[in-house]
Amino acid sequence: MKTIILSLRPTVFPALLSGLKRFEYRHTFPADVSQVYLYLSSPMKAVVGELTVGKRISLNQLLVETTDEKTKSRLQILTEEGARWAMPIKQLSLFQQPISLTTARNFNEGFVAPQSYCYLERYPQLAEQLVQSRRQKKITWPLASTEYLLGYSCQEIYRLPTFKNLTGEYLGQKIKV
Repeated sequence: MKTIILSLRPTVFPALLSGLKRFEYRHTFPADVSQVYLYLSSPMKAVVGELTVGKRISLNQLLVETTDEKTKSRLQILTEEGARWAMPIKQLSLFQQPISLTTARNFNEGFVAPQSYCYLERYPQLAEQLVQSRRQKKITWPLASTEYLLGYSCQEIYRLPTFKNLTGEYLGQKIKV
């Protein structure tokens, strides 16, 4: 199994941290990934934690298997926007101290922030530091049906009454949604 660094826009992070974002949708995503380190792009520019993900699921397969029409509509929009895969998110572990892009480059001079994702094996010193980084908090989502919030955009998640923006508590600065 491979380990990757996955890049996310900071505006997506509040949905993930709230526990309501249960899937990440991508055009490409490797089939053999079990461990994902989470890099937040500009203006954060830091690796903030680690995700445990399930096996990628084809959006075409989900469209066939899903019975709820609203969910099908959301999945159809995602495929029209270019997404082909859904990655179930099982757990998020946040670092006590995020690792900035500058610090990551100090460990591996050639490190470049990924546009989508990159394989961590290309950066052995950074990989060692990420493994050794102390975790601040581990968030595990309760088991729910596969269709729970399937296809929801972050903007839809932010309008849910159960959404809470916890970014200030964990990052020291609140990310605006």
